[in-house]
Formats: sequence, C-alpha cells, structure tokens
Amino acid sequence: MAEETVTILDKAQSRLLATQKKNAERNEAMNEYLAEAEARAAKTARLRALRLARDEAERLEAEKKTARAAKAAQPKKKRAPAKAKRAKAAKGKAKT
Repeated sequence: MAEETVTILDKAQSRLLATQKKNAERNEAMNEYLAEAEARAAKTARLRALRLARDEAERLEAEKKTARAAKAAQPKKKRAPAKAKRAKAAKGKAKT
C-alpha cells in the first residue's frame, strides 16, 4: 500500500511538472506573439506616417506645378502701339 501511495504521488508530481512546463511554454509563445504584433503595429504606423508625408509633398508639388502652369497660360497684356498712344493723348488734349 505504501508503494501505491508513492507511485500516485510521483504521478501527480510528474503531471504537475508537465502542466507547469506547458504553461511556461504557452506564456513564452504568447509573449513572443504579442511582441511581434507590437513591432508590426509600430512598423505599420511608421510606414503610414511616411506614406502620408510623401503624399502631402506630392500634392503640394502638384499644386505648385498647376499654379505655375496657370500663371504661364494667362495671356500677357499687349502694349498699345505708339501711334495709338499718341492718338489717344492727342484726343485727350483736344477735349480740354
């Protein structure tokens, strides 16, 4: 009977140790998983910030190009020929 008690205690002890080992391995795996997930989230946030900054820079550059193109497309004011200026000046003097 004493031998049976010892074997039962040994079995219980071995089961306890096995359970503790499994729990430790599970906790270690979970911690690794969480660390990888946190690293992935940080990398994603960093890349997102870089992408948004790049997109904003591209948008500003496109606006500058559009503004330059619009400014270049505006018709330049043509100067009146010298004869027309003299004729207009002469008209103004004649009225006074």
